Amino acid sequence: MDRTTIFISSVAHDSLTEIRKTVFDELKKIGHEPIRFEDTMRYIHEDAIQTCLEYVSKSDIFLLFIADKAGSLVINEGKI
Repeated sequence: MDRTTIFISSVAHDSLTEIRKTVFDELKKIGHEPIRFEDTMRYIHEDAIQTCLEYVSKSDIFLLFIADKAGSLVINEGKI
């Protein structure tokens, strides 16, 4: 089976920490390549958001956990 690269994302929020870790660990166990900012990414750019966007663009799947807090707004990307 080919390894699927899965970018796991959410705001930096305590209530999401455990689910992000659990999903990361389970995806690794079944042979995929999960990516989380806190333990996988190496800075490609000085800007953390630009680094995240670079990793997202190289991922097969983008997995986003949403709670009650907003993340970063990147206006110059033309997306809100």
